[in-house]
Amino acid sequence: MEIKDSAIKRILVTTSNKSQHIKCFMLMMAFIYAFLLLLSLLMPLNNSAFTSFPINNLPDQLDHLKPDQILKLHWIHSRLSLDNDQLTAIVTGHPPILSYDIEKRLEPAITFYEDALRVCVEDTDNDNTKDDGNCNATDDVVRDKLILLLCKSPQLLEYNVKKRLTPRLERVRATLGQHIIIDEETLKIIATKTDSRFDEWLYNSSSSSSSSSRGNGARRNDISEHQDDESRQPHSYIVLSNLQSGSNIGNILRSASIFGCKELIVVGQKRYRLTGDHGSRFDLKRHHVYSHEEAKIYLKSKGVRIYGVEIIEGAQPILQYDQETGITKFPFKRQYKGGAAFLMGNEGEGLSQKQMGICDEFIFIPQTRGGSVDGGGSSSLNVACAATVILQAYCLWAGYPIAQRHGEKFVASKGANH
Repeated sequence: MEIKDSAIKRILVTTSNKSQHIKCFMLMMAFIYAFLLLLSLLMPLNNSAFTSFPINNLPDQLDHLKPDQILKLHWIHSRLSLDNDQLTAIVTGHPPILSYDIEKRLEPAITFYEDALRVCVEDTDNDNTKDDGNCNATDDVVRDKLILLLCKSPQLLEYNVKKRLTPRLERVRATLGQHIIIDEETLKIIATKTDSRFDEWLYNSSSSSSSSSRGNGARRNDISEHQDDESRQPHSYIVLSNLQSGSNIGNILRSASIFGCKELIVVGQKRYRLTGDHGSRFDLKRHHVYSHEEAKIYLKSKGVRIYGVEIIEGAQPILQYDQETGITKFPFKRQYKGGAAFLMGNEGEGLSQKQMGICDEFIFIPQTRGGSVDGGGSSSLNVACAATVILQAYCLWAGYPIAQRHGEKFVASKGANH
């Protein structure tokens, strides 16, 4: 028995030692993995490529970026030779840029716009570029034009080159001639217009260009159409904040585009799901800010009055009609030349305290029937439906022109809202 007991003890000790070795090995492997993970996160920040990048001079909005975002920030800065103000304008104007793949999205898009603008520069300044042989001068002009374009419209980098930009450019040249001058405004149209509006623009441009150049060989370089109609004032804005439903967001964008909104102000949300916008996000200019206070500062710099849409004490009805006099009253005032911005509340909770804090006034949509304590009816409109009613009412008050109709649909045409 003693022999057996001794053998069993040796087996138990050996097994115990092996278990301890395995535990030590597993602990050591976990430590190595954690060290390598930490090293991989810190390496981009210590990379010598960043030593020449003046990142300390960037605004506070860009201080919280992740290492992979900083890498893309540096790439954009180096690729376009930007200064800090230009880089900030592009990145804060369209933050999703920092989520785009460099090889698949950013580089192809930048190259596309460069090539298109280079043809424009060389075609409009043939004598200087060919006689002097100064290719650097051409490159500098192209770069300056591209930077100015992206600072104003950084969302141009979101469009797919193979599926959208190149096919459309080829259609433009096939329709209007290979020597058509593709300037910055034309590039914006090629990139941003919905399919139906692009088709109509191309048809109108072809008709007007052929009539103006018939018999005189004139170059067709006056085809650009400004999307922002500055004569349509006062302007309207939508502030997009704290909404959850992609369908609601998409339908708000659709209504904003239809009723002539000048710009969409996005607070906090860098990316959001869209359903049912029918391509309106391509027509509507967007400006991104990181807080409601920034949104207020931006809108106030334009002289815009901010209206919170909420059923609270002191809120004014969006429209009042006097049956005796036939007079319709709106809560808006002509003294605010910059126009009005409308801030919509969350689907369930309505406007938050932070949202209310930036509002100058509050408005609501009068209902014929409300919700009951027993659960019947509804106490408020869907947020997208409410936005549609508000924007259409403002459209009437501001006197925006009505778009032309073709058959059973309204169409985008010169002289109308777009």
